[in-house]
Amino acid sequence: MILNNIYKKYKDRVVLDIDNISFDDGKVYAIIGPNGSGKSTLGKIISKVIKNDKHIELDNNVIYMPQKSFAFNMSVYKNASLNISDKEKVEEYMTIFGLNKIAKQNAKGLSGGELSKVSLIRTLLSNSKTIILDEPTASMDIDAMIKAEELIKKTNIENKTTIILITHSISQAKRLADHIIFLDKGKVIDDSLTPKTIDKTTNPIIKNFIDLYSK
Repeated sequence: MILNNIYKKYKDRVVLDIDNISFDDGKVYAIIGPNGSGKSTLGKIISKVIKNDKHIELDNNVIYMPQKSFAFNMSVYKNASLNISDKEKVEEYMTIFGLNKIAKQNAKGLSGGELSKVSLIRTLLSNSKTIILDEPTASMDIDAMIKAEELIKKTNIENKTTIILITHSISQAKRLADHIIFLDKGKVIDDSLTPKTIDKTTNPIIKNFIDLYSK
């Protein structure tokens, strides 16, 4: 997937200005960068949640999991299985996360971490060609995060799904990604990073970010 002329402006502030960016099919990409760098905006544009200010061709088979998960006024199971045909997989993933015990409860009463688990299940089982995950484990505890990362990698490997992971976690980017893209102030600073090379970067912006978020 190659995208050109990604541009978004709110009033007088340009939040994204990217000439081109590409994602190889079947790979996992981590998009990292400081707050306000345009990471979430990029994910929303690629998934058509918001419009790009310039005309671009976008793939239709893309799903986006927002940073703040939401629930419909129905049971936990129905939320997790919404528009998913493989009900056995839904039950399997719910069991992995321990959600099977509360499957019949109304999802409106779930905690932030539980909502993230439900949303992740629904997203990973969507059979989309490209999945964009915006800080999917930010509200999860360590045990749930480990399980979530295993399911993300499983989806990528078994379905050859392209996964774009938006994260502040350098360690998570290293664990999951094949490639790491660094954004700052709406620009791509480096799109050639990998888990093996990111610590060797000489770019001062990236080095400062790593120092800050590796503590």
